[in-house]
Amino acid sequence: MMFIWIIIVLLVYHMYKNNESLSINTRKQDSSMEVLKQRYVKGEINDDDYERMKKILQE
Repeated sequence: MMFIWIIIVLLVYHMYKNNESLSINTRKQDSSMEVLKQRYVKGEINDDDYERMKKILQE
């Protein structure tokens, strides 16, 4: 019986860690997109550069 509980705890832990790493990657991509948008609004990059970089970030 104890073995089953250990398996359950390990599965929950594994699922939590995978979800955490996915959310970190999503946050990094979101912040990169925000920086790109800010640079575009400030006029630091032109339309072509914005679209090219946006496409790269969305891959």
